[in-house]
Amino acid sequence: MNTDSPLVVYKKHSHTSDPDKGWVIPVFKADTIREDFATVSTSDFPNDIYISKGFEDVDKRYGEKELFYLDKYIFDADRTETMSSGDQYFALGTNTSALKVSTLVPIVNGPLPPKDSAKLNEGIELPNKGAFFLFDNGNYYGPLTAVQDGSSYIVSPKPTPLFNPKNDHIAAFDADKLEPYIKRATMFGSERSYILSLKQLSIIEYQTIDYISNEKLISYFSKLSFGKNRKPSLAKREAQALQRAVSEFQKMNSANDDEERVQRIQLLLGEYLNEADIGSELVKSYLSDSTEGKSFLDDFVHKNKEELLKKHEIELENRLQTKKDEVQRSLNELDNRLNSKQKELTELNAEVEEERKNAQRTIDEARKKSEKEAESIIAEKQSTLQQEIAELETKETLLREQCDNLLKKSVDLRSYEELEEKEKFLNTQLKRLERSVEHHQATLTNTDKLSEAMVEVQLVADVMRGRGVGNNKSSELEPPKAPKLATNHPNEAKGLIEKITYAFESDGGKLFSYDEMANLLVSTTQSFITILSGPPGVGKTSTAIRLAKYMHMGVSGPTQNFLNISVGRGWVSSRDIIGFYNALRGEFQPSRTGLYEFLKLGQNEEFKVSPRLVLLDEANLSGIEHYWSEFLGMCDPEGNKRIETGCITDELKHINIGDNVRFIATINNDATTERLSPRMIDRAPVISLEVDSTQEATLGEFSNLDGAIRYSELERFFGVKDQAELNTNEGKKLSNILDILGQRDNSLGQPIIISARKVLAITNYCYVISPLLTSDEAMDFAIAQHVLPHIEGYGSGFKDRLEKLGDELGADLPRSRAILDRIISSGSELTNSYSFF
Repeated sequence: MNTDSPLVVYKKHSHTSDPDKGWVIPVFKADTIREDFATVSTSDFPNDIYISKGFEDVDKRYGEKELFYLDKYIFDADRTETMSSGDQYFALGTNTSALKVSTLVPIVNGPLPPKDSAKLNEGIELPNKGAFFLFDNGNYYGPLTAVQDGSSYIVSPKPTPLFNPKNDHIAAFDADKLEPYIKRATMFGSERSYILSLKQLSIIEYQTIDYISNEKLISYFSKLSFGKNRKPSLAKREAQALQRAVSEFQKMNSANDDEERVQRIQLLLGEYLNEADIGSELVKSYLSDSTEGKSFLDDFVHKNKEELLKKHEIELENRLQTKKDEVQRSLNELDNRLNSKQKELTELNAEVEEERKNAQRTIDEARKKSEKEAESIIAEKQSTLQQEIAELETKETLLREQCDNLLKKSVDLRSYEELEEKEKFLNTQLKRLERSVEHHQATLTNTDKLSEAMVEVQLVADVMRGRGVGNNKSSELEPPKAPKLATNHPNEAKGLIEKITYAFESDGGKLFSYDEMANLLVSTTQSFITILSGPPGVGKTSTAIRLAKYMHMGVSGPTQNFLNISVGRGWVSSRDIIGFYNALRGEFQPSRTGLYEFLKLGQNEEFKVSPRLVLLDEANLSGIEHYWSEFLGMCDPEGNKRIETGCITDELKHINIGDNVRFIATINNDATTERLSPRMIDRAPVISLEVDSTQEATLGEFSNLDGAIRYSELERFFGVKDQAELNTNEGKKLSNILDILGQRDNSLGQPIIISARKVLAITNYCYVISPLLTSDEAMDFAIAQHVLPHIEGYGSGFKDRLEKLGDELGADLPRSRAILDRIISSGSELTNSYSFF
């Protein structure tokens, strides 16, 4: 529904993943008829106001801590009903408009600067708006405006037609008289004050203060006509004339309001005339900055140009002559040095040429000597080689003859040995055939033995067809029945969590708190596969079995809603867990795990009503992404939940996986198991179970379910929601954590990039579980099982990144902080190698 009155708001920040979305914080509720503003309570808007579109334009149009109108905003009844943190509102960025300049004028605490400098004290924060008031020693001064001068600000009166029409004057209000027209609000943790409207100040009694600056003061009086040229100037003689003109002005206007200005200009002129020819800083500013001062300087230079230039010309000629003399001396020194260096160079060239000739003679002599020695050595070597070649050729001839003889003998010997082996083989086969004939003759004559032989033949045929012993009786068994539904079905998520928690407490097994059970149910409902990690004996397998038991999925088996599969070492493909198409027999041959029969049964309508669960016990004994590859794509919402069997017939061609099917995988982290791949971690939450749990049983008065819960109700309680989003604190916390992990800084080691798939999973998880837990508890579980499993790195820099992450987690997320401390501690012992697993 639409709300009635516009609000005065200021911007907060944008959404972590979409800068065109963000939040604004209400300050006042505007009464447009009476032109009044009422302070807004934080309880009216506990979650601020969400700008669902157009926040980028709002961010550009309005400055930090600047107030503006939100003309229209809407109450979100559906969102309020699903959240436990109060009313929810939203608006569009196009529904904002700027305040009038004269409305809600900011008040700044600080001393009023002196008139001569008008420089505001450094450290005073000025508003974005043009006009403001100063509160100083029980009085309000204004309206004022300011311009930046380096690192400080220069203030001046802000002209306004609403009151105080005189230029260069400001108003001074007594604090008690102005108090009814002041509104206060808290922004970003500090209180700020605002004057309702400049228009309303015109009816309040105030004192007028002349706040003209020294520069404007000189300009004001320099407009008086004096001197020979009747133009304003400030040569010393003309300054004396201005002083006389001011005295005459004072006599003629003795009762005028400008008495203060007369006294100030006389004081300035007196100081100027007493400082000989250099003048004061004020007059210097007048001569350099004002139009009148520049005009005076131009006239003075024009009239005295020849005299000024002549003096300057003589000075320049003297300096030029001195410079010429210095340059000439330098040139003379350089010429002497050049002549000396040229003489040295000529001598060195002569020495080099002589050495070159000597070297050439030595080289020629050595070359002639070496050529003769080389020829002698080569001739000797050739003679020796010829002799060795002749000897080797003779040996080669002898060896060839010996090889030919041996080859002939070898062929003859091999033929003889083959004949002997063949004779032995044939004799053996003959004896076997004779015994077989005798055995068959005895069987044919003995009726009992003949029946046993027929049974054995039938058994072998069944095995070859993939059937087990006794399968011929399966057709006589009754078809499996789906679990009956519960009659004491809870109407809300909290009731179901309490029932399952109580059931876990009452059987003497591993205890689960309410928070841990809520996390387990939400995780298994939202994720196609959930991974339970921890050391041996912590209760990973029993947790899945007990969950199936108390949700009435039945005992483990392909004809039930629960199947316990013990993963074998060496599984490499889907045929190990499902089966394969036997081309020789033309049919699908299931694996011994029973998963094929389990999934096929799930296509029946009665087995789609309640949830179905498959436990992969010791899942990482083999690479799960290999043998479970048929299911990996089903983890994504857009994944195709269908398995192709390879059969030709339409009814057997594929198996459809129902939406009510979920997997739980238990893993151990040691040297005997396979590591989970990054793409597997990216698609599944990893719930860490600890051995030394301090949880104690409460033994509350709850009854167990008397049947299976409908899967549609489980989805309603814990399933993914289309409108899921994080609240402000959750979004800020997640953004800070992802920034630390993904920061590309070599000093922090390799970055860890969390995918958009994981961010969406965290958003859905927190949105659904937030009404059941606190916001910090929800984010703690989400970070522990969706983000921390991605940690994998080494080096001291990577350790710095993890410690920086630990500072961000702090005490608000104790579960995640404990896991991170374990990673850092174990990594420091293993030569700076850090990993979740």
